[in-house]
Amino acid sequence: MDKISYVIGTNITISFAYVIAKYPNDFFYDFATVVCCVLLVHRYITFWFNGWHMYLSDFCYFANFCVLYFINFAPKSSVLFIMSYCFGHGVLAVAVLAFRNSYVPHKIDMLTSVMIHAVPYVVTLHIKWYTIPAQLHLPIDQQRFAPVPIFETWSDSATYLFGYPILFYFFWVVIYYIIQFVITEKVLSLEYDSVFRTFLGNKA
Repeated sequence: MDKISYVIGTNITISFAYVIAKYPNDFFYDFATVVCCVLLVHRYITFWFNGWHMYLSDFCYFANFCVLYFINFAPKSSVLFIMSYCFGHGVLAVAVLAFRNSYVPHKIDMLTSVMIHAVPYVVTLHIKWYTIPAQLHLPIDQQRFAPVPIFETWSDSATYLFGYPILFYFFWVVIYYIIQFVITEKVLSLEYDSVFRTFLGNKA
């Protein structure tokens, strides 16, 4: 199984590098979406059958959904782009270190963890500094992503950079609390593995 995983993981890595270089402003985003969705489906299935499904309600999955939704269904939304950028460069980027993610191509589970925490960073960085500048010469209706808005007041900056992301985050917090501690009592009783249980037993 490790040999098959190694072939899959290596090909995903090589293909990702090739596509972002060859088709940086169009097909790359479709490719990233397909890879992320395939790995996420695999993660959902394996975690569910191993009794680790409470991990699937963590914020990183919610943030990935936000990024994928923005890329494919609302690419002209400045609010969604700024939120995706903040999450990709904030919580998810820090999680690479916090959860000690390692690139291990023959372990699909570890490759998926790297993807969940690192790909939103790469994608949103690429959108802001490569795709948007490359398409500025096109009419607005032909641009894949809307230009980054220029904030004229501190109030607008605070609303977009802090207000909307925090509002979205607290929306997730409410859902997370209901899933983890209202719908089931097995998290509090430590019958189910979850991030809550992981950090509860981590003295550091």
